Amino acid sequence: MPHPLEHEYDLTAEQLLDAINRRFRAKVTLAGAVAEVHLGKKLQALRDAGILHDFEEHDSDGYPDYTIWLPGDGSGQLIECKNIRDVDEAYRKGGVDVAYS
Repeated sequence: MPHPLEHEYDLTAEQLLDAINRRFRAKVTLAGAVAEVHLGKKLQALRDAGILHDFEEHDSDGYPDYTIWLPGDGSGQLIECKNIRDVDEAYRKGGVDVAYS
């Protein structure tokens, strides 16, 4: 069964993937989406293990990607997922990496 995007763009899945693969900016966008999906899977595993009380995914421009709630904490914490393409781009505070790819 064809994916809805194949219908929307009148291209096969292979043609869509080839189009993305040939364009740097499209691959950067895809990498961000993939990172968010992987983060969602990790958050789900943490919730299943009881480490997180709950989480919510957001898909809004200018707003963080997730809200997480820790057990016993009524206020949610906002989480933004970012890719680091180069170690020199890692966010550092006081010379220590505090964000990772």
